[in-house]
Amino acid sequence: MLLHVCANNSNNLRAAPERRHDRTGSDSCPSARDHSVPHLRDRHRRLRDGRSACLFCGDVVSTTTPNTTRPQQQRSIVGRDTEASAPPRCACYAALSELVASPHDFDPRSSLRERIGVGGQVEYGTALDELLTSFVDVDLDVLKREYSGLFEVGNDGPPVPIREDLQTGQRAGTREDLVRFYSFFKYSLDEKFAWAPDHLSVELEFMHFLCYREATADSTSDPTTRVDTLSYQLAQFDFATRHLVNWIPGLAAAVTANAPDSLYARVARVAGEFVRRDHEWQRGTIVADPPEPHGAVEAEIT
Repeated sequence: MLLHVCANNSNNLRAAPERRHDRTGSDSCPSARDHSVPHLRDRHRRLRDGRSACLFCGDVVSTTTPNTTRPQQQRSIVGRDTEASAPPRCACYAALSELVASPHDFDPRSSLRERIGVGGQVEYGTALDELLTSFVDVDLDVLKREYSGLFEVGNDGPPVPIREDLQTGQRAGTREDLVRFYSFFKYSLDEKFAWAPDHLSVELEFMHFLCYREATADSTSDPTTRVDTLSYQLAQFDFATRHLVNWIPGLAAAVTANAPDSLYARVARVAGEFVRRDHEWQRGTIVADPPEPHGAVEAEIT
């Protein structure tokens, strides 16, 4: 279970998806176990209403390998210590998601304060820790003013869109591809946020969710679970390849051009660099499986 992973990894998975998920089964976020307690259940309801840190309340269930009619390049993971790498990466993506979420929806500072130090457990996370240390002491009204001025207010729309579809010129298929990712892995957005599946905070939260599922999947129980673990690992790379690394650098450049001294310019740069470095690290752990010898299947059958 995730709580056990937290205890063995300096509580760096304190950010398990309690803000987004509402389910009490074994596949739910660990905080869901508290939803049966009245005052905690009421607290979760308040979070969902936007009065605190819950932005995307969703449903989490197990997944299976997708069924597709076109040939797929088979891939494997090598040299990745999931127990050591997935928990801190999970916590880092949770922090990044909160950093770019609207401070008008919730005040992220107390949650982010608890996450200070998670970046130090990832070799490319030092800048994230430094950012968290600065961010948590900024006045909430300042955060709201800067966020609105960059991402929400403007006669012709926001100066810098923080949504992938708008930032990339509304290229065909972007939102549809995001929805397919979310749907396949049973990551359901609350109705309040379903209109913006391409918001950067949502996309980073989805990466957090995938890392969480990688960290908590029991890779020793049965072959089906092992397939699921690999599926979550490869999904992280594929999602980052098709989405995050394609548009966060442009977002960071646009924010820096519009408000070079803004705290959110620093947030965008740190997020972009973390995603880039994490994507490179993932690439180094993925290898293509050798093709099966011709006739091998027939030989086994006979």
